[in-house]
Amino acid sequence: METTQKINVSTIPKDAEGNPVNPLDSKLASLELKDISVVDKQSPEFAAIVKYAENTNAGMGYWAVSDKMTVLEAFRIEREGEADRWDTGGWNDKAGDGERLVRETFTSSGD
Repeated sequence: METTQKINVSTIPKDAEGNPVNPLDSKLASLELKDISVVDKQSPEFAAIVKYAENTNAGMGYWAVSDKMTVLEAFRIEREGEADRWDTGGWNDKAGDGERLVRETFTSSGD
């Protein structure tokens, strides 16, 4: 029990000053997000996400989780340098229709 306590204490994330940080805040910070915003539920982008979720593995009987789920929220995120890596990595030529749709939706609906 003492060893477990020492491990738990040593794994608590700390900020630059050594103060404890909420583990969820630490995980979120580790994503290095440039931007995060809620997708408007009335937007075509949200409708496309819902349609994608509904059509994913549809018709697979017991395994069709799309029959049992509802999209409650969707978030648009961008990580530091992500757009540059996409543009310079030649991904537009390699992406399948789904990836291309997602990328085009995000780039055309951005600010």
